[in-house]
Amino acid sequence: MKLKLINSASIIGLIFIILQQIIVASSTALIAQLSKSVINKDKYIIWLVLFVFSLIIVYIPTTLTNYFIDKAKFIAYNKLISDFKLKVYNHPKLFYSSMIREKIKPYFTHEGWLIIQEVYGFFNDMLSTILSVIFNVIVLSIFLNKLFILSYAISFPLTLFCVLIFKPHLHKKSEQLQRYRSAMLQTLESGWDTILIGKLWNFTLWKRDFNKKIGFIF
Repeated sequence: MKLKLINSASIIGLIFIILQQIIVASSTALIAQLSKSVINKDKYIIWLVLFVFSLIIVYIPTTLTNYFIDKAKFIAYNKLISDFKLKVYNHPKLFYSSMIREKIKPYFTHEGWLIIQEVYGFFNDMLSTILSVIFNVIVLSIFLNKLFILSYAISFPLTLFCVLIFKPHLHKKSEQLQRYRSAMLQTLESGWDTILIGKLWNFTLWKRDFNKKIGFIF
């Protein structure tokens, strides 16, 4: 079942991410202009005021970005629950299926939400980093040296090449970690009961199963 991550809230969040990074880049431009004015002994108060203002105002799009990204997570999860309803609604026989219980149910109860959080968090960080680099390189190229653009133009395809090379390996490791996490969370409920009962042998057996499911063999 595919996650539908693009919605109105995520698009608005993207707009505020772009606005946030534009303000950050403007702070770089303002401090460069401020330094230039101080060195040339020109009037610099206006640049100082604008620089401080940019440091304050950036929190507005940052806050709105976090709000709309969080809203997008709940919209995506609500859509996932609706998709589950369309697939398994009024199928009580699936209640006795061990495959459904172990591999599909976790995505309804917790795994789907965790994946949504991780995906949105990753793209938020990735877009913020990429936009920050692009905008700041442009600013530095304007105020310092145009060779900054050339250096990043060379380094970007090299970085992209490395990402594509390691992508299959990272994808495999990510899927493996996801399976371990899902299996681990499924064992926690029985682990709580085992601890409350207070039988060391039962706890030892549970802990051994727990360690195996998270990928560590002791």
